[in-house]
Amino acid sequence: MPSSEDLSILPEMHFSPSEAQDALRTACHNGDHKRVSELFANAPLDAEDATSALEDALVEMDPALIRVLLQNGADIGSIGCRDIPRSGQVGELLELLARYGYDFEKDGHWVLQSVLLSSIFQQNDSNAC
Repeated sequence: MPSSEDLSILPEMHFSPSEAQDALRTACHNGDHKRVSELFANAPLDAEDATSALEDALVEMDPALIRVLLQNGADIGSIGCRDIPRSGQVGELLELLARYGYDFEKDGHWVLQSVLLSSIFQQNDSNAC
């Protein structure tokens, strides 16, 4: 069985979809954007795999990784307002979501309200010290 490190140099037929999915999860967890791109180019992965990995990328709050997954067919509609982190590079993430057609009309007001309230609470917590 090839290791996840070997997958990018092997033709698609030499490893199973489950091995490719495991390698994708590992690359996403490590924030390895290049590896994720290589896997989508060379492994039996599809838009469904990109969508599944999107949840992990949101937890990691890695806009570059999220961008790679969206470029490879991840369903932006699978992101709910509760999936969007309330800290970190949230401005960059919101801009990225807008570029890829996130439906802010649907529940965007909740997203923005959550982000703003979190920001206010974080400021109040840091001022309390």
